[in-house]
Amino acid sequence: MLLQTALDIRDEIGGGTISIGTRRPEFWNIAPFHRFRSPPEEPPYEFPEDDLLRKLVDVYFSSFHPVYPLLHRPSFERQVYVERLHLSNQRFGAVLLAVCAVASRYTEDPRVLSEGTQEPRSAGWKYISQIRLFKTSNTDVSTLFDIQVYSLAVTFLFPTPLGDIGWLLSSFGIRCAQEYGAHRKGKAIKPGLTRMEEQLWKRAFDTELPPECDDEYWEIPSNPELEFIQPIGKISHMSYWHHFQKLLRVAGLIKDHLFTTRKATPWLDNSPDLNEKLVMELDSALNSWRDELPEHRKSSHVINDRFAHKFVSQMGSSPHRRCPIFTDSHDAFKFLCKFTACSLFLVV
Repeated sequence: MLLQTALDIRDEIGGGTISIGTRRPEFWNIAPFHRFRSPPEEPPYEFPEDDLLRKLVDVYFSSFHPVYPLLHRPSFERQVYVERLHLSNQRFGAVLLAVCAVASRYTEDPRVLSEGTQEPRSAGWKYISQIRLFKTSNTDVSTLFDIQVYSLAVTFLFPTPLGDIGWLLSSFGIRCAQEYGAHRKGKAIKPGLTRMEEQLWKRAFDTELPPECDDEYWEIPSNPELEFIQPIGKISHMSYWHHFQKLLRVAGLIKDHLFTTRKATPWLDNSPDLNEKLVMELDSALNSWRDELPEHRKSSHVINDRFAHKFVSQMGSSPHRRCPIFTDSHDAFKFLCKFTACSLFLVV
């Protein structure tokens, strides 16, 4: 508006008219020579045998999915077993291979090992190595499958000697999400998506907390009005992810306010008194997070192995988030050791 106002005043003074909406086509339209060489065709993916494929998909959703609910099990299995989408859509095929790679670490089936070795650390590499993680063309439109592949690949590579590549892949995934508009809250994502696709984007790129609703209640053809509504009295497995996201947000505040070359607003002052106040507020935020956990997330109310697995993950992360807060005080370290011991005692 400022530029347009300036041009309007110029027109009044000089009598000329220039429209900022005018575009010379030679500078805006893509010409035939504005093309990059087409990337080489990728060879067909080699998927596991049918029985091993089913086993790995089941292991993925029973062992990994409860603590990192990236996918939607009913629709994913339908795409694999009914639609056979991985045979016609290479991007979905890459997601399936990444799922197999992650699940390979949760099974002792020797068929997941790389050829010519019995080294357990090779589990899953025969699948992840088939995926072209670095794009040869930046003109392709990003899809949900792309960001899902990057998420799974980062998870797979993290505990390996190539873990540092995860930082680069994370940036690719963030770029894909930004290109699609997933980084904006509300309805900024491209129109035409189903509600399920919108929720999957939220799981892959969390700008908003996902609903505490389990996978089996996403699709109810007999009564669509009940979709995405967790039945009253039924504990949601998604509540783990919901509260873990809150914990990560506290961790983000710790990083932004205490461990940065430039303090985030309003904490621009670096005085000891202000830092002490900030530490107290962040520590209070961690305590509030723990107090807000639902009853089935607390040790005395752990119901089954699936909830116990998530409880261990949450309680194991809480001391880790608290560690960066206390860095100078000996007494603070003694308190932290006591707090960590209590947390681990609850886990045991």
